[in-house]
Amino acid sequence: MADQIHGESTPADLHIFLTQLQTRAPIVVIPNEVCFRNAANRRAHYGNTTDVQSYELASNVPYIGRQSGTLMMVASPQNHVWEQTRSGRSGSWTEAEWSAHRQGEAEWHCFAMYFHMSTCYIYDSSYLPGAGRRRLGHLPNLHMARNVIRAWKTRLRLRQIWVGGGGNDENWCRNMTAQWMEDLVSRLQVGQGVDTDGWEQISL
Repeated sequence: MADQIHGESTPADLHIFLTQLQTRAPIVVIPNEVCFRNAANRRAHYGNTTDVQSYELASNVPYIGRQSGTLMMVASPQNHVWEQTRSGRSGSWTEAEWSAHRQGEAEWHCFAMYFHMSTCYIYDSSYLPGAGRRRLGHLPNLHMARNVIRAWKTRLRLRQIWVGGGGNDENWCRNMTAQWMEDLVSRLQVGQGVDTDGWEQISL
């Protein structure tokens, strides 16, 4: 299934993939890609058009519960003003991270979030390791992850956030994210969890 998902996949294509994944998953899979903070954020990017209505809003993603486990595909809209933000000026980014951000500045960026118990796992195909304990806001192109966490913050009781992945040298973030989600479901089916070897624990 994942090999059919790519940057040009439509909301309907993604819905089919995610609902098919749900039939195999022992956890909850959100059936639409999460792309906007709320309805106003969606209108700011697309006006009042209806062709993006099947994208999920972070504010509407149902909270399933800590023990059930929830998996979702998330996409951050382009962020042209990131370099002017406090995170952008913090000096915590490497040159490689700046380069990755600037190259993807006018593009959407897709990643996955998996919540289980008090832990959030973020798979980012463009992830690059950094020095020291970093905050989620210091990682490029993951601002929608913060929106999802904020929408659930009163119930999540998060204790750990892990981020990892990497290897995306081209525009393959959506395909690689879909493949990771498929692989995770396969691991969960046999009683295994997220393989965090090489991953980084970060702060909110």
